[in-house]
Amino acid sequence: MRFRLTLQVRQQPCVLSMNYQSALQAWIYRCISESNADFATFLHDKGYQYGKRSYKPFTFSPLQIRYYDTHQDLLKIKSETVHLNISMYVDEVAENFVKGVFLDQIFELTTDGWNVACFEVTSVQIEDRPRFQPTMRFRTKSPICLSRPEYRGDKFLPQYMHPYAEDYPAYFLANLAQTYRSTHPQLSEAEQETFLSKPVSFRVLSNPQRPHSKKPRSKLITLKPHTKNPIKVRGYFYEFELTAPTDLIQCGYYAGFGEKTASGFGYCQPIFR
Repeated sequence: MRFRLTLQVRQQPCVLSMNYQSALQAWIYRCISESNADFATFLHDKGYQYGKRSYKPFTFSPLQIRYYDTHQDLLKIKSETVHLNISMYVDEVAENFVKGVFLDQIFELTTDGWNVACFEVTSVQIEDRPRFQPTMRFRTKSPICLSRPEYRGDKFLPQYMHPYAEDYPAYFLANLAQTYRSTHPQLSEAEQETFLSKPVSFRVLSNPQRPHSKKPRSKLITLKPHTKNPIKVRGYFYEFELTAPTDLIQCGYYAGFGEKTASGFGYCQPIFR
């Protein structure tokens, strides 16, 4: 399910760091925690588990701001309202519960230690479900992050992958399969393998050989900025085509595609042409 939140700016100046993703993530956790502590603990500490990795089945869009200024790494919001989309791969029966979690919330985001942005959630709309098909095209609204481990010094560190990397499609599809497995613990290993053995394919539509096609665009985002241990993550904006069972596509659409979705990566919209 997906929700579109309207946020009323409650005071001016309204200034955020450009790296506001961690602050938004913390607010989402806090809203859920105040309404359902068990669900919040599950999302924060464990999520859905597959092997040694856990998957938190939600993502969110960047803030949608009509009027704003930027200065260095700061974002000054000049609009009276902004919008935020939150996407969760949870049962439909939870829709009204989650809607009530966010409605009428008044909250502050502090992203750099001194600037504070204050908002009130004045509207929460449940978005219509798209008609999922075996082959669909998507456009990233927040960058997709995928990485492979690389040994540097005395430890493994993530090497963030470019969408044109030869093994990128394999990593994309493997990550999507792992997300599906983690969110369907009720299925036996044999049932999961049977489902995931169906034909799948992924291709980037942004092609430098096509004159009117946009190339993938890189963005470096700092999570937990202005802390002792900031984390720099690189993702890419692009368009892609995915062929897979519709349940698998639906899983990626709601939970987010790629890694670090709970930090606001991998929020995508279908392209209907």
